[in-house]
Amino acid sequence: MQKLPLISFKDFGYSSLMKIIHQSWRFGFLIAVSIFCSQIITLPALAENDPTILLKLQETANSGIEIDVQPPRLLEATVTVKGTFENMKGTSFLPLTLDLTYGKQDFRKPFPVFKAIAKDPSKEYNWDWQYRWQIGNRGGRHNDSVAYFLPYRQGEMHAINQTYGGSFSHERGSDDEFSIDFDMPTGNVVCAARGGTVVAVRVDSNRGGPTKDFAEFANYVVIKHDDGTYGRYLHLRQNGSLVKLGQVVQARQPIGLSGGTGWAESPHLHFDVYVPISGEHKRSLPVKFVTKMGIVPMLMEGMSY
Repeated sequence: MQKLPLISFKDFGYSSLMKIIHQSWRFGFLIAVSIFCSQIITLPALAENDPTILLKLQETANSGIEIDVQPPRLLEATVTVKGTFENMKGTSFLPLTLDLTYGKQDFRKPFPVFKAIAKDPSKEYNWDWQYRWQIGNRGGRHNDSVAYFLPYRQGEMHAINQTYGGSFSHERGSDDEFSIDFDMPTGNVVCAARGGTVVAVRVDSNRGGPTKDFAEFANYVVIKHDDGTYGRYLHLRQNGSLVKLGQVVQARQPIGLSGGTGWAESPHLHFDVYVPISGEHKRSLPVKFVTKMGIVPMLMEGMSY
């Protein structure tokens, strides 16, 4: 998990500040406190900004290229790199899918994931490449004995706008087939449906709309479960996270505030459980929920729970 830099008074102009304090202790103290607080407020919230995994290609001195992972702002990701090369030999075959994990790789600085050099530097060499990514690592296997709590406070009831296989954006066979949309006004407290570790948080976006073009602007919290699956809470409002990157949360613990960012015709909460397959696709998983009527295998569209 990335840490914010420590702050020392010399960063604020120590000598100037001491002169003020000698002249008037109370006045100097108030100025020092206000400057200190303003600096803290403006520090970047690295774990809450768009955590896009940025792969950057750069040319090297030996007639080659290198694709580097820039320091990501999340704990786990699956990345797939595709490309075509002319008169070049790479360190691995493409497409290449990688699991990036904080602790296994050093996320504090860029590191290479692919290199290629010209087979014959005297001749022209070319490349064309692209990449896609998903939050989380591959390999999780869902524990089907687990029943999930409804992702809001006890005593509330919310209607199901869209359930498994919904025609709007949960089509059968799609990456989001086994997803649930809960009708929920902006600012409603969202709770963890299952405990785990927060591996990704985004709350910097204030954009949302009714078309797929807005999908990339969704705010979210993603929690990793102990079976290697991931719970995703989508469309949170701007600055709507109640948890931090790396935090361990319990089931029913408040984790965020609902909203309408991303691909959303109106404010609601999108919840799904999934495992990444590659950087391009994930497999959503059907799960059962604990309700007032007992444990149900599927929440029905149009009903309230």
